Amino acid sequence: MNNKKLMALQLILEGKLSKKEIADKIDVTTATIRRWEQEPEFQEHRKRCTEKIRESILNNLTLLAERLIEAIYHSADEIPPKESLDMLLKLLEKGDQIGLKLTEKVQTDEISMLSDDELKGIIRQYINENGEK
Repeated sequence: MNNKKLMALQLILEGKLSKKEIADKIDVTTATIRRWEQEPEFQEHRKRCTEKIRESILNNLTLLAERLIEAIYHSADEIPPKESLDMLLKLLEKGDQIGLKLTEKVQTDEISMLSDDELKGIIRQYINENGEK
């Protein structure tokens, strides 16, 4: 793919500009962009880029979940920060929305036998029992 097609694809994937704005930015017409979008090479490249982006996001979510779980479990005698519990709960709920089961991805012994729903239940119960501490 030529540089203009690559730039168009990058701008499309960023999702911040309209097709008209993208066309103006790279000095082509919107018809050209529409035509490129129909080309198998463009579609395949878009699919590969989208998969890489999704994989990166999933890896980052998994890493964040692992760090939160480690921080919560290693707070030992202290009550884990409510913010950490809330963030982990939000990550689990976001995982539900995108079809990611974080407990299947996270490599932490403490939750290896739990499902996402079980972990959410434990976190909610803990928050309810310990209030806003």
